[in-house]
Amino acid sequence: MTPKKALEILWNDGFFKKIKSQKEIEQAIYTRWKSTPSNLIMTLKLKSVKKFLIKKPKGWIQRHPFIKKEEGIQVYYFEPEKPRTSRKDFKKVLNELKGEIKICDPYLNKDTLEALEELKNAKVKFLTSSKKTNIRVSNQEPKDFKDEYKNIEIKGFPFDYLHDRYILSNKKLLLLGHGFSIRKKESFIIELPEKFSKDIIQSLSATFDSRWKNPNNTIL
Repeated sequence: MTPKKALEILWNDGFFKKIKSQKEIEQAIYTRWKSTPSNLIMTLKLKSVKKFLIKKPKGWIQRHPFIKKEEGIQVYYFEPEKPRTSRKDFKKVLNELKGEIKICDPYLNKDTLEALEELKNAKVKFLTSSKKTNIRVSNQEPKDFKDEYKNIEIKGFPFDYLHDRYILSNKKLLLLGHGFSIRKKESFIIELPEKFSKDIIQSLSATFDSRWKNPNNTIL
């Protein structure tokens, strides 16, 4: 068992949910594999290890939790230390969306409008909250935006039902952790294809359509 493989297995098992010292890591490896790695510190400095472990003053902790991969399920992880790269990667995800797209996010800001620009090949319905505290752009900005991007409609929903953030198509469901403001915060997007989420997609779509047609909505 190589030190790198041992670290990966410990990470997969949740060992690094809390900070672990060098001594604790060595003890865990010895207890499990009866091995004492002589080059543990060098291994912990490898770029491939730094992808899932991060050094803290008192030891090492997981950079993000291990997520078991299932066939067809895609998990996107955006690192807080790389805001520009994360933003570019997020736009790539959006660029792949086509057809009729329904988006729910209780907040609307400049990051939202910037991200929506990437949905050039889709007909988009974006539902947000109509509360002034949730709309963090001027009244004119959505109007200017829609003058240029006529494939996108934006409505404000007047009730406090909106909480979870998601993107919905006929083929898949994207669950957004921090919504469209992917920059300096650790963020995840989970993509569920239709074969795993058909019932959820149908239910969410029906709920979205009902809220979209609400006569008390505000056209933004």
